Amino acid sequence: MDNKNLFRGFWTLFKGYWSSEEKWKARGLLAIVLALNLICVFLLVKLNDWYNEFYNALQEYQQ
Repeated sequence: MDNKNLFRGFWTLFKGYWSSEEKWKARGLLAIVLALNLICVFLLVKLNDWYNEFYNALQEYQQ
């Protein structure tokens, strides 16, 4: 029962902002945050791949 009230309060706040005059600004900011997070994850995966190759080469004594 307590979770239902929590969800109802969240939905009241959420609905008011996303249906206001600034809804396009909010959606744009959300899209930017999601894009930046995806770019950050992509770069971290690429960096991790590079470290993998680098340390494997060191381990095998390759140039």
